[in-house]
Amino acid sequence: MTRPRRYVPFFPMLGVVLAMLLYGQVHDGRLRLVDLRAPAGLLVGVWLGWRAVASLRDGRRVARHRARVDGLTAFARGLHDARIEGAGFYDAGAAVVSGARRGRRLRLVVQREQVALEVRVEHPVAAFDLARPTLPDRLGRAVRGAGAPWTLGRQQGLPPGALERVEVERALERLFRDHRVTRLTLGTTLRAERPLGDLDPDALDEAFDLLAQVAAPFERRAVVVRAVPGRHFAWSGGGGLRCPYCRDDLSLDDERLAPCGACRTLHHVDCLDEAGGCTVMGCEGGPTRRERRRRVGA
Repeated sequence: MTRPRRYVPFFPMLGVVLAMLLYGQVHDGRLRLVDLRAPAGLLVGVWLGWRAVASLRDGRRVARHRARVDGLTAFARGLHDARIEGAGFYDAGAAVVSGARRGRRLRLVVQREQVALEVRVEHPVAAFDLARPTLPDRLGRAVRGAGAPWTLGRQQGLPPGALERVEVERALERLFRDHRVTRLTLGTTLRAERPLGDLDPDALDEAFDLLAQVAAPFERRAVVVRAVPGRHFAWSGGGGLRCPYCRDDLSLDDERLAPCGACRTLHHVDCLDEAGGCTVMGCEGGPTRRERRRRVGA
């Protein structure tokens, strides 16, 4: 814990004493000794008051620190294969809680006045960066009574309408509004950042469940297909295995499956032919611009 600087109140007290001494020296245009009992009493009073305030503040810091450590410990108890690092020292360093929840790897990082919540995303099909809008944007959206509580920044391979899916949109709204998330990024992990605040284990459980809802439509799974030899991935689509083009379910026993030559994501053969290439946004195996124009013209 960082201790307050005890010498800080001496500067204003020293100024008060010097002012009183100077007043005593020039009062009525003649030099005279000043009575130091009043300045001494003032010094003692200010010092005792400052010590009381500092002790109260230290007590509140210790209580808040212990409550946060207890919250981290309670949250870790609900994880499988949980691990806690540096939980008693995150005011000066960082505390990290890692483990598995409902079959998904996650990590909670507490550092100074910020919390980062991370869930692992298997073979993501996209990458993006969402951030809380600036204050003028939030005021404008509040006046209009519409608009999402986030702005989309960097993106790569983001399927059209992916953030407008009902379960994804609702989860994002709750993360940004109820859990005070300021930034959310998707890469190899889905990472949400928010101010420190309290570390209530129930709220942390809910936040990680919401992150899992957001991550599900953007991850793929490594699968084994008997009819198509080789290493392949299947788009989860937020539920079972799905074709990225028609959004219908994939059966791994179906002989009419074909992988993209670049990212190895499985499609129905007919869907891959109809699209003219891979339909995973941002994949190099997708149809060329000329091919897309030809198919639109046809």
